[in-house]
Amino acid sequence: MLAFSIYLIRVAKNKVQTIGGAYISISAIFLALIGVFHSGTQPHVFVSTYFSSSSSLEC
Repeated sequence: MLAFSIYLIRVAKNKVQTIGGAYISISAIFLALIGVFHSGTQPHVFVSTYFSSSSSLEC
């Protein structure tokens, strides 16, 4: 997902597409953090909530 977002940023033709690619890259980072902060740790709630809300806005 991170590689795809970097590709989107590189081929972007305007600022809106660049911002969209950056938004997807932020979601990819939070997706990776879900693996780092497994269920039962305090940051997991924030990380998983942010990823879920940001990925639903991308559609």
